[in-house]
Amino acid sequence: MNVLEGHQSLIETEFVIPTQSEEKQMETEIKDRRKMLKVKLKSLAAESRIIRLEELRSRGSLRDELCVHRRTIVRSESRHTGLAYGFIRGRSYSQLEPTAKRDPDWKRVEKMIKQYGPVAQPKEGYLKQLEHWGKVHR
Repeated sequence: MNVLEGHQSLIETEFVIPTQSEEKQMETEIKDRRKMLKVKLKSLAAESRIIRLEELRSRGSLRDELCVHRRTIVRSESRHTGLAYGFIRGRSYSQLEPTAKRDPDWKRVEKMIKQYGPVAQPKEGYLKQLEHWGKVHR
């Protein structure tokens, strides 16, 4: 009795070669990971809403800590995530922040673009390109 007799269909389905159209579809799907940034933006917005609700329920120093956390950490992270998402989507800086008073932390934005952006990235990184993007579109 052959050991592979009962498993012949399993062996045949393991090595399926994708067609050209399926390969192109996979290439476009793995082009970048912007969906992950979109999810991160939505979860930061939800976190901000939750913290604001808990601020209303709290009193004393806990309320102050929640307020500071929402206004500093969550807001800053949302701003930088939004900039990275907009950059990946090809938006101009002026579309994203028409009235910004302070420059963002470009290194932080670059880090997110490297993490969630196009798979094929330039060797020198995005920092110079981001700073130019921010200055040109003001």
